[in-house]
Amino acid sequence: MKRILFLLLLPLSLFAQNDLLLTHHAIIFGDEASKERQMDILKAHGLMESAEVSALTYKPVVFVPVGSVNTTALLNEAEVEFISPVYTNEKHQFVAYKPNFFVHLHDENDFGILIREAEKLEVEVVGAHQFFNDIIELKTTKFGTGVLEAINTLKASNLFKTVSPNLMHTISDCLVNDPRYYRQWALKNEASPVQGNGVAGADMDVEAAWTVTTGSADLNLVIVDSGVDTLHPELLGKLLPGYDAMGDGTNGYPTPNYDSDGHGTCCAGIAAANTNNELGVAGVCQNCKVIPIRAFNYEDILGAVQPWSETAFFLNAMGWQNENDVDVSSNSWGVPDYLLALFPGSDTLVNAVIDDVVETGRGGLGVPMLFSSGNDGITDSIPIWPARYEKTIAVGATSMCDEHKSATSCDNESWWAGNWGEGLHVSAPGVRVATIDMLGSNGFNASEYYNAFNGTSSACPNAAGVVALMLSNTPSMTEAMARETLAVTSEKVGGYDYSNFKEFGFWSEELGYGRVNAYYAVIGSTSSIGGSDQALKATIETHADHYTVRFDKPEQRTWQLIDLNGRTVSEGSSNSDLRIEFSGIAKGIYALRVQSNGVFSTVKLVIP
Repeated sequence: MKRILFLLLLPLSLFAQNDLLLTHHAIIFGDEASKERQMDILKAHGLMESAEVSALTYKPVVFVPVGSVNTTALLNEAEVEFISPVYTNEKHQFVAYKPNFFVHLHDENDFGILIREAEKLEVEVVGAHQFFNDIIELKTTKFGTGVLEAINTLKASNLFKTVSPNLMHTISDCLVNDPRYYRQWALKNEASPVQGNGVAGADMDVEAAWTVTTGSADLNLVIVDSGVDTLHPELLGKLLPGYDAMGDGTNGYPTPNYDSDGHGTCCAGIAAANTNNELGVAGVCQNCKVIPIRAFNYEDILGAVQPWSETAFFLNAMGWQNENDVDVSSNSWGVPDYLLALFPGSDTLVNAVIDDVVETGRGGLGVPMLFSSGNDGITDSIPIWPARYEKTIAVGATSMCDEHKSATSCDNESWWAGNWGEGLHVSAPGVRVATIDMLGSNGFNASEYYNAFNGTSSACPNAAGVVALMLSNTPSMTEAMARETLAVTSEKVGGYDYSNFKEFGFWSEELGYGRVNAYYAVIGSTSSIGGSDQALKATIETHADHYTVRFDKPEQRTWQLIDLNGRTVSEGSSNSDLRIEFSGIAKGIYALRVQSNGVFSTVKLVIP
């Protein structure tokens, strides 16, 4: 705790190490101050006409260069609520903090303790978060205890689970008879020129998966992003009521000010666009419903159009999912480490609410939460947060040649690479992905389609669509089962070193457990393949090179290992435990059929 306190008190030295400098101040006004009034106040305190300022469109926040206004005098203005330092880098990315912050109680009964401590600091207790009774929002005043001092003091008390600032920062957006289906190499790669001259078959095997299920209309897939164009014909009949976590009342619709506002719409199209409707593209989970959640938007800030959000918006997005009937969550965004460095441990609170969604959502079965690994793989390696968090599923990007998307992969896009390494779960197609776009002139393209959506932003909804197919096929799957099945059924492509053995089998730094295979995943989602109603009374242990099947009691049994084509690839008899070696058996999904005393049971096994 002392180490955290020390780092919080020395943000400037931390940022020097991460190429972040104090360059601006964020002037936070009250809601009653109009845009015109905000500028009048700033000019009255020294702001020159020539100064480069950035005003948020939907929030009363203006970024001004350091030294351009008299901040001491400015604080005396009744309409100015708070002034935060703004740290930026050469990419124009930024991080600042707001006067409110959050305390996560050990127990709701600790609320009285918090009231007492807040009174000592003269900090206002705003109340419990709308979705979490044990997360309390507090707010400092302009001339009282500073927000950093209040956070540090409450942290040092060790009375609470976590104390987290409300950061405001750039995020990383990780960017059939359907007439554009021929472009969708992620679904069916024919190595054609229009698909980028890749490798035939370097796809997710989605057509084969569709022979089992095309998705269920009873299953919903949440797109947590910049919002989704709810009027798009490719989403007709599949959109459920959305949510604006930013509090702007859009119900999940994007704010159409910049091309990049189409980001969320593109993600929705990849995962679940209508199919066989004689329109543009096919979605992976074509019959699934879509719920749009707007958790960030794009603004021209500090000379660059960039996505931004707040800790509070993340809490709202996670909390809404936990309270509503959410099945799968696709998140094509994240926060670079160097923007979190100002507040070590500032991700702890959001991690805690992610835990709630993953563990207790979907009626207690848990919600698979997939996140883009990030697009900074040239200069950085490991997946960004929250993708690398242990409870989420980090998705990296592959090229149309079944490679890790790198500066040298076959797509010839040398300017970016997907984040890789420790924390990566699986990978999915993420280059030149054809999808839908916002209608009219809004979005990336003048038409309602976009043929070159790139980044782990496109890989994540590809993988999320596959998970939605799995849950459509087997609605009773838990989050843990879905996470495991997605991993063990992924194909170990690319020629990478998969010798590292982790929780779900062999793993590589470049692709994690491999490139997602929709067909294997859907087949693998079925916990029992054929057979009688008798349960296999045994424990199956996974080892680096074999399975051990331990039975509850010794008796004579015969067994067969059967592939998906019904062929027996191995068989035998025993009156003790079974040992099934991986060597000599092709990787894939098999049914282990065990017979004893005239009855048999069949369970799924995956040879990695």
